[in-house]
Amino acid sequence: MNSPKSRSHEIHRILRQRILTMASGALFPAETHLAAEFSVCRATISKVLKSLGDEGLLFSEQGKGRTVMHRGTARAPTIAVLLDNLEALSHPVMAARMKGISDAVAESDFHLSLFAKNPNLGTDELLKGLFDFLKEAQGVIIGTHAFEERIVFELASRYPTVWLEHPSDRSKIHGVFSDYLGAGFLGARHLLENGHGRIAVVGLDDSISISRQHAAGASLALQMLADTEDRVEISRWIVGQEFGGFTAEAGYETVLRNWSSGASRPTGLLFASDDLAIGGYQALSSLGLKVPEDVSLVGCNGDRRVIGDGRRLTTVALDFEASGRACVNIIKEIIEKGRIQEIDSTSQPARLVKGNSVGSPALTTHLVTV
Repeated sequence: MNSPKSRSHEIHRILRQRILTMASGALFPAETHLAAEFSVCRATISKVLKSLGDEGLLFSEQGKGRTVMHRGTARAPTIAVLLDNLEALSHPVMAARMKGISDAVAESDFHLSLFAKNPNLGTDELLKGLFDFLKEAQGVIIGTHAFEERIVFELASRYPTVWLEHPSDRSKIHGVFSDYLGAGFLGARHLLENGHGRIAVVGLDDSISISRQHAAGASLALQMLADTEDRVEISRWIVGQEFGGFTAEAGYETVLRNWSSGASRPTGLLFASDDLAIGGYQALSSLGLKVPEDVSLVGCNGDRRVIGDGRRLTTVALDFEASGRACVNIIKEIIEKGRIQEIDSTSQPARLVKGNSVGSPALTTHLVTV
């Protein structure tokens, strides 16, 4: 149980953040109302409000209660988005997420700031730079998995902190889960419905929740066909860490390596990102294989880009704008209420977007692996 002193500090932090979301001159709730909200005695609330008044954030007038009075250095609350680099903003997925964040920030009267990681700084130097940058921040959205765990937890101990895309089911920090489970399910089902008996799911290993959920969705699609006469094989091609994640280079190297290994070759490839699929297409072309005549491809993210000869990639669209909005709403909920109550941390359901990179295999061999 929290001590009275730590409880007062917690209430002080919550009310300070709430004040910074309010217009100067707005009437602040009465002591009795706040005491009931936080389930503490009125004397505790009175001390907290006096401290906020000493900071110049509240003005007390006899008979009229307290009103918000921002000091000259105070301003509307700032939400900071932490990125690996500014070039990431040009990627369609991050651009969609940032649009959702920007729209939600504008509607909530927040300020928005961006921080790009300096790869030349050590952990201690990076933390110092972050804390200097975040002096005016009331909330943090982590938009990259490039920050090491220590930095993430240091941030979360000081600010309302949210993952833009939740990296792990085990993380104790709030975050948004895009519907990668649905994406894997829809992509695999589309290939299965087109007669593909051998499918490879291309993504990172299970330490990354995006890939784990995507592969689980593909397995779910297979299970739904388990009572049919067809026997199918779904395998996984894991991207090596040296290839840099969900990139076209990673897709190229992974498909090339696995295709040349002599293992059972799939007729359909299901990728955990559109960039991986683009790289996979390039690898197949270098091997003299045609899409979809020889191999069918399904991506994930919804870019539906041209992959060659005017063909558009069949993909599964995810609502990344909604995930950006959800992050801002989570932070707003923490600032205003000190905890998460009703905010949904999932995005909208995935949806299949058909291009012309999927066809029926010329000869489907129905196998199953154990």
